[in-house]
Amino acid sequence: MDDKGNLWVIFGTGRYWETADRTNTELQAFFGIKDTFMTAGEPSQTTERNSLFNVSGIVVCSAGLGCSPTSNVSFDGGASYTTGLTLTPPGGPLNLIAQIQAVDGWVTSQPGVGERNLTLPAVMGGTVFATSFIPSPDLCSASGTGSLYALYYMSGTGYSDPSLGTQTIGSTPVAVREVSLAEGTPSAPAYHLGGQGQGKAGSNNSSSSNGGCNSHLNIFVQSSTGALNQVCGKPTLSVWSRIISWRDL
Repeated sequence: MDDKGNLWVIFGTGRYWETADRTNTELQAFFGIKDTFMTAGEPSQTTERNSLFNVSGIVVCSAGLGCSPTSNVSFDGGASYTTGLTLTPPGGPLNLIAQIQAVDGWVTSQPGVGERNLTLPAVMGGTVFATSFIPSPDLCSASGTGSLYALYYMSGTGYSDPSLGTQTIGSTPVAVREVSLAEGTPSAPAYHLGGQGQGKAGSNNSSSSNGGCNSHLNIFVQSSTGALNQVCGKPTLSVWSRIISWRDL
């Protein structure tokens, strides 16, 4: 549930049930949809795809490093689009989160040919971690490639304080929203919050012995080959219990 009282339903599309699914290249996506029954008591309301904000082409600039004014980038929920985005009006920039709050949610495409989501995503500290899979087109092979996504739950994009590190597009450091996993079909992500290690956000620590991740969050994904992927993630929001108020009795 967000700070506006909206309950979000987040899921991905795709399947891998039979031989014909291996060569299916229909475009799949991840969706974040506000539950109208919980928030407005409208059990019969249908959410259409055209009532969702498509964030597939939006990348997010890394905090404090600046964005090129001609790039299709945005900051996190409190900031605005740059002039490169076609939705920017002559009178000023638009706020990404405000735009999504004005509709029924967001949708972002899975860009790989044949890419699909096969497992349940989960939210950890405001970040949606989810896996995807691209099967090998070879009918004699049971392999394929997997990926791990990290999306801000209110926008479906990366976040300005990146969960999986940064990459440079042109001269602009932007948030990575996807990292590759080992060969094979990936499981749903599992998490471990523990002591602070040395692994950087987005790094694969499968063969490392540094004792964990700098952010305290280790993400584990089991591949069908038996390989265990260990990726360092950084949740958008705090995941630790803390005092938020007190009263002197």
